[in-house]
Amino acid sequence: MTTDCSPQDFLHLREKTRPQALLSDDERIAIIQEGSWINLVAPKNVINRLEEMLRAPRVTKPPCLLLIGSPDSGKSSIFERFLKLNLPDQDPDSSTSRSPVVLIDCPSGRDRGAIFARILSALFAKFKPADKPEVLRGQVIRLFAELEVRMLLIDELHDALAGTVAEQNDLRQAIKGLTNATKVNIAAAGIETARTFFAVDTQMTSRFRHTIALPTWKPNAESGQLLATLEQRIPLRKPSGLKEPAMLAEILRRSEGNLGDICDLVKEAAISAIRDPKKPEMIDVDRIHTLDWTSPSSRKNFQKYSVKTG
Repeated sequence: MTTDCSPQDFLHLREKTRPQALLSDDERIAIIQEGSWINLVAPKNVINRLEEMLRAPRVTKPPCLLLIGSPDSGKSSIFERFLKLNLPDQDPDSSTSRSPVVLIDCPSGRDRGAIFARILSALFAKFKPADKPEVLRGQVIRLFAELEVRMLLIDELHDALAGTVAEQNDLRQAIKGLTNATKVNIAAAGIETARTFFAVDTQMTSRFRHTIALPTWKPNAESGQLLATLEQRIPLRKPSGLKEPAMLAEILRRSEGNLGDICDLVKEAAISAIRDPKKPEMIDVDRIHTLDWTSPSSRKNFQKYSVKTG
């Protein structure tokens, strides 16, 4: 890139991204790898629903939400985004901060106290892991009151299914008891099998009466807009036309319509374009087609094979 270039030479990029196109290859690759939040319709709807739950008054049986999606469909990103929008706020007149939202990964269910330990860790609280579950539970309840916690986000809910039937029941009872004692709303996310975790308990299904399933992306105007937005945010020096029909079709084919894979595939193709001095710095259909990339279904089949033979 010659030194007489200016950000206005990159009109295919959004205004904020244009100066980044003048950076070194390594700097631009780091920007691409970091990524950024894109305000898409489906994730936005989930966040709006979470905001409604967060602002709702406390009730005896708090309404809860179950978020379902394929692996890498954006579930964790949505929860992390919602947490970022509701970070703890420090009251200058108080020795403690207010933490409206707590995010944890679901334990496997083998240890009744594991969920309480994960909550305490998320709150940066001091505790003794060897304490009995009842002790940890009491500490969580006290902290929830002190920090004014209003919502608990549980990611990777399907991991609970790794436990025995008795262990899964213990975890369900722990979650139910926590909502009874604290009146916090709970939102849980997992793959399709996560539906079964609460389905066996009628009291829990009555609370998790709202389920949102994240969609698989199809070749339509919304997918085109997603790819156009990605292109505008990735500091490549030549336009790629990602939303063009042939390009869109190939990206959806290789990503299998999975949101996380769409974004990661485009990122990998962009990095490949930066590192390839023989071609113009852009993404074309051939680069997407020949990129060293393992599809979601192939990864899933490999995991099944590994479990059977490992």
